[in-house]
Amino acid sequence: MSMRSASITRVANTGVTARTIPGRSCATALRARYRVPYSYMHSLSPTRRAAASSSWRHTLLVAFGAQVLALMGFTLIFPFLPLYIQTLGVHGRAVPVWAGVISFGGALPLALMGPVWGSLGDRYGRKPMIIRAMGCGAVTMALLIVAPTVWVLVALLALSGLLTGVNAPLQALVTTVTPRAEMGRAMGLMLAGIFVGVALGPLAGGVLDDHLGFHGTFACGAGLLLAAALLVLVGIDERFVRPVPAPGRGLLAPFRDFRAVALTPGLLPIALVLFMAQASSTAPAPVLPLLVPHLAGLPAAHGVPQTSTAVGLILAVSGLCAALASWLAPRLLERYGYRRALVGGLALAGVLYLPAFVVGAVWQLALVRAAVGLALGAALPAAGAIIGLTTPSHQRGAAYGLTSSAESCGFAVGPLVGGSLGALLGVRAVFPVSTLALLVVAMVVLLRVREPVEVVDDDTSAPILMRAT
Repeated sequence: MSMRSASITRVANTGVTARTIPGRSCATALRARYRVPYSYMHSLSPTRRAAASSSWRHTLLVAFGAQVLALMGFTLIFPFLPLYIQTLGVHGRAVPVWAGVISFGGALPLALMGPVWGSLGDRYGRKPMIIRAMGCGAVTMALLIVAPTVWVLVALLALSGLLTGVNAPLQALVTTVTPRAEMGRAMGLMLAGIFVGVALGPLAGGVLDDHLGFHGTFACGAGLLLAAALLVLVGIDERFVRPVPAPGRGLLAPFRDFRAVALTPGLLPIALVLFMAQASSTAPAPVLPLLVPHLAGLPAAHGVPQTSTAVGLILAVSGLCAALASWLAPRLLERYGYRRALVGGLALAGVLYLPAFVVGAVWQLALVRAAVGLALGAALPAAGAIIGLTTPSHQRGAAYGLTSSAESCGFAVGPLVGGSLGALLGVRAVFPVSTLALLVVAMVVLLRVREPVEVVDDDTSAPILMRAT
C-alpha cells in the first residue's frame, strides 16, 4: 500500500475500523466520527495529567542517569585493554588480535541472551532485569582484578555478557511510560545517555589507569555499576502488571517471542543499521592504542607518554559529540523525517571516516572521530524511535532485546575485524573498511525502510507510527 492510498485500521477494544486518508490521521477520523479522546493523557483531568507527565519524566531522567553510570562502568577498560593483556603474556602482532577476541567473547553471549532477557522483562518486569544486569556486571568487573591469565579474562568477560544487558530493558521501560508524542525526544535522550556513558567511561578509564593502575580501574568500574543498580532500585517505581501466560510456554518461549517480533515490518533493517553502526564505531578500538603512540602531539607527564589518556580522550570526544547530536536530533526528525535523517547521517558518517586513514596528529584523529560521532548521533535516534513506535507495548522488551542483540553483535564483530585488519594490513586499514560498511548500510535503509505513517496501536487509542508497505 502506498503512503498516499487509504488504509483500514481497527481500534482495539472497540470493534471500530477507520479509513486513513492522505492528510488525515486515523485518530482524527475516529475522533470526528465517534468523538473518542485523542489519547489517554488527553482524557485525564489537568491535575492527573500533570502528575502523569511528571512521573514519566522522572522515570526517563533516572533511567538516563543509571544508563550513563552503568555504561561508564562497563567501558572503563577500553583504553588500556590492549596494554593490559600484554601484562598477561600476550605480545607482538597477537595483541590486536587478542583485543578483538576479548571484545568478541564478551559481546557474543550478550547478543545471544538479549532476546531472552527482553522476553523475561516483558513477563516479569523490566526493573528486576535492569538491577540483575547491573549487579552481575559489578561482580564480574570486580573479579577481573584477580584474573591470572588472558583465558580467565576472556571467560570473565563472556560471563559478564551472558548475565548482563542493560540498554534493552531500560529502553523498554522508558517506552512503556512515555507518551507517544514524546517518544522521539525520549529515545534521543536515552541514546544520548549511551553516547555519554561510552564517552566518559574510556576517558575516565584512561585517566584512572595512568594514576591508579589496571586493578584500581577495575574496582572503580564495579563501583559505578553498583551505584547504577542502587539508583534504579530507589529511583524507579515500575507499576508492572504481569500478563497472563499463554498455555504451553516453556523454556524456548523467549526465542519464539524473538521470532514473532523479528517479523515486525521494518524491524530487521533497523537491526542491521544498529549492527553496522556499532561495528564501524568499535572496529578501531583494538588499534587505537597502537596507532596513537606514532602520532604527533601525544601528551606526556614527566617524560612518560600518556597513551591511555590520549585514547580515552579521542573516544570521549566522539561520544560526547554523538550525545549532543542525539539530543538535538528530534528537531531534524520533525523537519526531515525518520528515513531521510537516518540515511543522511549514516552516509555522512561513512564519508567522514576516510580522513582518519591519513591523519598525522592526535588532534586530527580526535577531530575525525568527533565528526563521525556528530553524524551517527544525529542518525541513530531515528532508528530507536522507529523501534518504539512500530512495536506493540507488550512486545517492546523483546523488540529492544532483538535490536540490542544486533548492537552486541556489532560490538563483538567490530573489534574482532578491526584487530584482524590491524594485524594483517596495518592499523589504519580499519578506517576505509568502516567507511564502506556505513555507506552500504545507508543504501540498505534507502531501499528497505519507508517513512512511517500514523495508525492506531493494538493496546491503546493513541496514534503511533508504523511502516508503510
